[in-house]
Amino acid sequence: MTENVPICVFDVSDAMEFRNLIRSLGNVLFKPEIQIDSTGLRIFQMDSTHVSMLDLTWKPEGYSFLREQATELWIRLPCDWLLKLLRVAKRKQRITISIFHNEKKVDTMRLRFHGKVRRQITFALELSERPEETRKPKIQMMAEVDVQATDILEILRSPTYDEYVTITATPTQIALTGKIEYAEEEAVIESPPKFLNENIQETKVSFSQGFLAAYCQLLSYVSPTIKMSLGTNLPIKIEAHNDQMNATTWIAPRIPDTT
Repeated sequence: MTENVPICVFDVSDAMEFRNLIRSLGNVLFKPEIQIDSTGLRIFQMDSTHVSMLDLTWKPEGYSFLREQATELWIRLPCDWLLKLLRVAKRKQRITISIFHNEKKVDTMRLRFHGKVRRQITFALELSERPEETRKPKIQMMAEVDVQATDILEILRSPTYDEYVTITATPTQIALTGKIEYAEEEAVIESPPKFLNENIQETKVSFSQGFLAAYCQLLSYVSPTIKMSLGTNLPIKIEAHNDQMNATTWIAPRIPDTT
């Protein structure tokens, strides 16, 4: 593979955490389209079923954008291949990642693993065109609450949260309810929501258990604390932030069948 000057170079301080992040990303977007420019990396994309949307920006440690002739580049990241290559990763191992572009329209990513045994892996990426413009939902939410992502994930592991989960917010708590043919479960998190409209003191809405679990897992690698914004029969908005990364997702609600 012919290499030119890299488009960008950055470091990942913990190879295992990076592998977990890629696995979680692949669970919601099989081949995320990544915008690369001077500000860092960005994914702003809907999943293939159009049930959810992710907006993730990341300016990693030591990020350098070295491309002078263009302001941005788009690539598709094959998460399944990258996960296979990251099997050699070790906890707290540093990786230097470089992304290259050449005239044959073939991009490559180089992973350089640091440590006593130094490894270097280079693999092909798929060049992507600039996607059609996607707009963030403009929704007036009714309530918001900060929760621990691990608390939500622990609840969703129960078999009663098999397909859908209903989230009810009241002034003192949020409750997650799951139901299957022979059982129903309610789990309460005593974290009082902030209601954004004084005339509304309760919201109730259902979501896909799979999407909610997958995004809570992904955002848990950004921050242990996530913000959930809710409204009756409205998409849920989930946010997480740290010094390098900002992530927001929207998941469409399950609309009750009234026929």
